[in-house]
Formats: sequence, C-alpha cells, structure tokens
Amino acid sequence: MLAKRLLIAAVAVLGMSACTTSNVSAPDLTGPSALGLALDITASPDQMFRDGLSQSVIEITATDGNGQRVQNLGLTVTASPNLGTIATPAIKTNSSGKASTIYVAPGNGGTTIATITVTPSGSNYQNVQPRTISIRLFQPAS
Repeated sequence: MLAKRLLIAAVAVLGMSACTTSNVSAPDLTGPSALGLALDITASPDQMFRDGLSQSVIEITATDGNGQRVQNLGLTVTASPNLGTIATPAIKTNSSGKASTIYVAPGNGGTTIATITVTPSGSNYQNVQPRTISIRLFQPAS
C-alpha cells in the first residue's frame, strides 16, 4: 500500500513539473505572412456617385514572399457585371511593382457596392488567386 502511494505521489510531482511555463520565451515575430505573391489594392475614392461620370483610381502594388516588388506582372482588372467599367482592364506592374487603372461608375441606379477584381496572370492560371476591393456607389441627390 505504501509503495502504491509513493508511486502516485511521484507521478503527481513529475506531472506538475512538466506543466510549468515560467521559462518559455515567445517566438520571434515575422510578418505579414505571404506565401508568394501579395497584391495591395487601393481605390481612391472608395465612395462615389453613380452618375456615369465619376472615376476612381485603382492602384495595385505587387510584392513577392520576401517583400520585394514584382516587376512586369500582368494583371487583369474587372468590375462587377453592370456596375461600371475599367478603362484599361489589362495592365502590367512597372519597375516599382506598381500598376494603376481607372474605374468609371455606372449610370443611374440605387446605392450598391461595386466589386473590383484584380487577377494576376503568369504561367499557370489554376494557381491564380484573385483579389478584390469594394467601392460604394450611391445615387446623387436630385
């Protein structure tokens, strides 16, 4: 009986000592995480009148997994169906990894959200991950 109690006590002591976290250091911070190609997309302005004339500049910055700018990357830019047009839908990044185009708002209609989709093009379309940005469209006051 005494041996059984000593065994239980030894297991309890070992179990408690294995659970201490007083000397654990936090891992180094790394980030932001990007496995390969990262696209930073901005729309300026991101809210506009739905009048058929208003325009927004869509700017894209492409970086690789090491944070280096990607040059000469082909991009296809599209807008939600029937919610405006893209002035130049096929563009390429420049030597700074940047590209831009113009979005033109659609004509009359109610308040809605237009989705702008940017799709990189390369050597394998199946591996492509499109990115999106939204623009709020609203009817001008009469």
